[in-house]
Amino acid sequence: MSMTLQVTLALLLQSAMAHSGAELAHAPAVRGIFAHLLLQPQRVEHAAFIVRTASGGFTFVEWPASDDENCVRWSGDYPRGTVAIAHTHPRWLPMPSKIDVRSAAAAHVPIYVITQTRVTKTDGATVTVVIDGESMQTVPRSGT
Repeated sequence: MSMTLQVTLALLLQSAMAHSGAELAHAPAVRGIFAHLLLQPQRVEHAAFIVRTASGGFTFVEWPASDDENCVRWSGDYPRGTVAIAHTHPRWLPMPSKIDVRSAAAAHVPIYVITQTRVTKTDGATVTVVIDGESMQTVPRSGT
């Protein structure tokens, strides 16, 4: 990751304000996390925990790379403050898989599936399209 991108993500994450009651995927810091995941090589899936900080903002903990291009796995406890899991899918597969739905139910946190132009979410019981038709590789300015 370039130093400029690291600084931009750090500033965005540090300046994120608490996001009360609204859809998590619309928070500027969370959109920055989505953009970061999509900037990784597209031939493999990428994932991260979305973590609420003590100050009410958001940060992330990336999952380790996998040799399997179609899935990623986490081993161990979730980071403290985990509020969601986000991972990439190819554009042609924008909806959560059956594994995503089962995993969200078991983990008791929503799982976001991110493609270039769509974000969907499952809580283990329902699947929702939360963003459609917007480029996820651009980070919105605060207040948008």
